[in-house]
Amino acid sequence: MTPAPPPVAKRVPHEFTVHGTRIQDPYHWLKWRDWPSEIRDRDILAYIDDENAYFDDFTRLHARHIDEVVDELKGMMQLTQVSTYTKVDDYYYYSRTDAHREYAIYCRKHLSENGREEILLDVNRLVGARPFVSVDAFAICPRHARMAYSVDFTGSERYQVFVVCIATNAQLSDPIPDTIGDVVWHERANGFFYTPCDSNWRRTKVMFHTIGTRHVDDRCVYTEKDASCAVSVRKTSDRRLVIIQITGQDSSESHYISMDDDHEVPTLLKRRVADVFYTVDHGTNGFYMHTNDRAGRFRMLVAPHPSATSTGSTKRLRWRELVAEDPRKYLVGYSLTKRHILLNYRLDGRPVIVVSDLGSCEARRVALPDVDGDESHVASGYSANYEECDLRIDYSSLTHPDRTYRYDFGQNTVQLLKMLQIPGGFDSAQYTCRRIFARSDDVDVPVTVLYKTALFRQDGSCPVYLYGYGAYGHAIPPTFNTMAVALANRGFVYAIAHVRGGDDMGREWYTSATLLTKKRTFDDFIAVAEALIDRQYTSKGQIVIAGRSAGGMLVGSVVNTHPDLFKAAIAHVPFVDVLNTMLDERLPLTVGEFKEWGNPTDDRRFFEYIRSYSPYDNVKRQRYPHILVTASIADPRVGYWEPAKWVARLRRRKTDRNLVILKTSMHAGHGGATSVDEYLTEVAEEIVFVLHVLGRLDH
Repeated sequence: MTPAPPPVAKRVPHEFTVHGTRIQDPYHWLKWRDWPSEIRDRDILAYIDDENAYFDDFTRLHARHIDEVVDELKGMMQLTQVSTYTKVDDYYYYSRTDAHREYAIYCRKHLSENGREEILLDVNRLVGARPFVSVDAFAICPRHARMAYSVDFTGSERYQVFVVCIATNAQLSDPIPDTIGDVVWHERANGFFYTPCDSNWRRTKVMFHTIGTRHVDDRCVYTEKDASCAVSVRKTSDRRLVIIQITGQDSSESHYISMDDDHEVPTLLKRRVADVFYTVDHGTNGFYMHTNDRAGRFRMLVAPHPSATSTGSTKRLRWRELVAEDPRKYLVGYSLTKRHILLNYRLDGRPVIVVSDLGSCEARRVALPDVDGDESHVASGYSANYEECDLRIDYSSLTHPDRTYRYDFGQNTVQLLKMLQIPGGFDSAQYTCRRIFARSDDVDVPVTVLYKTALFRQDGSCPVYLYGYGAYGHAIPPTFNTMAVALANRGFVYAIAHVRGGDDMGREWYTSATLLTKKRTFDDFIAVAEALIDRQYTSKGQIVIAGRSAGGMLVGSVVNTHPDLFKAAIAHVPFVDVLNTMLDERLPLTVGEFKEWGNPTDDRRFFEYIRSYSPYDNVKRQRYPHILVTASIADPRVGYWEPAKWVARLRRRKTDRNLVILKTSMHAGHGGATSVDEYLTEVAEEIVFVLHVLGRLDH
């Protein structure tokens, strides 16, 4: 145990009433009243410092073990590597990393210059004395003479856009501040489109920046009036159009701008309709649409490109069905080349890739060598070059490190382009990856499990590390994971619960656990834990659970209801103060997520339901597992105060002496550290915490 007692947060009376119910929140003071501006409240900063000092006490106590795990993890990482090349016109673009440097280097080679490398952007030089840097967009203009890139230096996900002349390395204008990071060059005009974010981190506009002008003079080309929707911008595969995408929780809408026309008035493709989602691209036969309109598992439509008028209106598009809905398979997405459409499906939660010839309509399912035997894996196909029909497939599983293939449609063969190398060696034959199921209510919940075969005993003696998420329709991919391998090497079973709330098994898997059915996510997770016990993968009290963001809500909920099942819980940037957040419409994500969680201000049903599972509101006077919590001071998605308030209430109400530790990063965001060394240290700290509470550290 850590030698010093944990911090104790002061309690300040704070009471409010909603729907006639009085709520007391004595830790409300931890939320900085002027957030997201810099915190200037000394009491808040002092409490965060005290919690970080308590965390530092723990890491100092186990410094040797943490350093050893960092070295072990680093030995499983290919620190010097080169990405696969992407050919654009007469250049090959790629990025590479160096074992002695923390960040990526963006490069290119000209086809006619005998392989001479040209370094375009060395992110290591951007860092300087800054503790955090994250590059989002890296975009080359159509003539390959200029580049624009977006950088976040604070973790707030507010990106600055820089424009540089490649030949001289001269910056062409002042940085554009406060964007979401996207950069889309116009194919003809001298500038690019981007999306700014306002003071509340909401994205409602698309702007156009002309090179050589001030960003304050940039022209607004689209404004979204619905605050619950977010706007983004991208270019079509054939580079003829710019697509403005408007996405809400229950609908979407697309507008396009033709780069062949002089005017830049967005043209509406299809008006948004409740519960209908669609995305569009443009290629050989005109517009392609991926939609759930009259197709719960999605289908593909195609329509010839019509002529647009200067008013931004267009003739009615004549859509026809290109790929019908398959009731057995979930059509996750697609990608275009000049001659092919590549379809990414999930069949019972596992990937299926189909490539179809746009001329003959001949379709082929892609088979990957040596890996089809994986019971649980991820594979996605995409186009790396539209004109040259460069079809690629990324593959990964818990027992097979990441690899990239090129697919030849004519020969129906694949060629391995790149495989992640494990410097210390990795023998997949020593590990077992299985896909089992847990019964929850009336559904079978998939579970991916990994263990080292020689160390596994199906007698209940193995500890389990169980990860879950279950929200926003995001599936958790069972990709290669050095943390999972490190735990398996210590006799753990590493497991992923593919619970409802994600779209692992189709969109209905997601929609069946939202709003007033959200608790199904938590029920599924409990069912998975109990199934692992029943099948003797582990036993009660030997399970460590983990989740990030909304997965942290999952963790917080189940430790309230079933604390005896778990030895420890790890909650990274956890969304645990759900009721208070959904009552505050000033926060960035609240309005846009009413269709995910419900609006507790307007509807008493949602108020009562959210209040019944919100982790912070349901902390009880009972025993709890050991708990490790992380937060980030600049996080725009989950405010730092949510985990801080939760930890304070846990410490006051729990009846055990188990550890509750909070680490708040003062220079990172929602995704955590971006440098290799800091990332590995964070993972090592978590592993050592797990080993410590299970009594498995070698002293």
